[in-house]
Amino acid sequence: MNHTIRPFTRDDIPAALGFCAMAGWNQTHDDWMRLFEYQPDGCFAADVDATMAGTVTTTSYGTDLAWIGMVLVHEDYRRRGIAMDLITPVSSISVAMQCVASSSMRLRQAPTCMSVSVFAASFRFNAGPTKRPSLGRKNNRIGATN
Repeated sequence: MNHTIRPFTRDDIPAALGFCAMAGWNQTHDDWMRLFEYQPDGCFAADVDATMAGTVTTTSYGTDLAWIGMVLVHEDYRRRGIAMDLITPVSSISVAMQCVASSSMRLRQAPTCMSVSVFAASFRFNAGPTKRPSLGRKNNRIGATN
């Protein structure tokens, strides 16, 4: 089963919320809208046979810092390289912004995502906490400055 990567749209938010629930994440419709509206050209989805199978977002703060988030793949489509293929266009955005991946590109990970560090290392991203600008949410959610 092949997959295709395409731009994420507002219409994808309900399915993306289902992915969050499946992963035990607490994002809301407003969280997804905030990320999409802040950087619509940095949000991508993967489709398998016209069904959304995965998501990724990127949020850049000038050329000094960029965050990758919402790397989610539906459990029925995992271990097929979808997450890696979703990250590839995001890496290209980082290069276009002239961010140096090893020092200024961050991959936000949930504490339950044990394999994220290995995944991040394959792209030379830093996986871990750092201070970042707020997008308007607090309390360890979208826009938190933890």
